[in-house]
Amino acid sequence: MLNEARQARHRLLTGGGVYQFRDQNGEQVSYAKTDLPKLDAYIRWLETELGVGIPVPVMKVWM
Repeated sequence: MLNEARQARHRLLTGGGVYQFRDQNGEQVSYAKTDLPKLDAYIRWLETELGVGIPVPVMKVWM
């Protein structure tokens, strides 16, 4: 699902018009270029659920 959502975002940004795929519930979802903020939120949600794309805190060393 995450890969599909990322592909949808890429296609929309490169002029693909409307993109459709099935979400985590098996429902058909359509996104148009004007829906990029919603698609971005969905991608962030999937990343959070999967534990990917989350920045790892950087450890600073003081001398």
